[in-house]
Amino acid sequence: MDALKDACRASGDYSITLIPYYAQVIADFDTADTVRQRRFESLQKLHGQLHLYKKRGYEAELLCSLAARKAELIMKASTKAEMAQLDRPKPPHYDGVKFYPNPYLTPEEELICWCETSLLAPLDNTAVQRYMEVFRQVFPEKANWAFGEVLQ
Repeated sequence: MDALKDACRASGDYSITLIPYYAQVIADFDTADTVRQRRFESLQKLHGQLHLYKKRGYEAELLCSLAARKAELIMKASTKAEMAQLDRPKPPHYDGVKFYPNPYLTPEEELICWCETSLLAPLDNTAVQRYMEVFRQVFPEKANWAFGEVLQ
């Protein structure tokens, strides 16, 4: 199944990236129907969110990566509380000095949050540093090109 998931992710289409996860939910008869239903609904919500991000102009590579990573989290979740956290993750915790990631928020989602936030208001130095850190996690091959000497 991993080879199929990789091939779907490489398609460049987040809808195709999600297909193996939908199939897994449908075919997993060893899991309780309520859990399967919650997973299916979470995948649908994720698909809708990805569609919104696509309309806002986010690139396909980011959306496919987000789809795969978030779908993996959905497939591991089994309780209603976990699904709710995945469907509506909280932003990273800030203690006044540093940001701490939320385990239910993928780096790709956090990167999109920073992009959206930076459009609303200027980011302070700590926020910019976190934005760059998350960008490096999501796009390690593009980080040097994007930030140039800022990263040095």
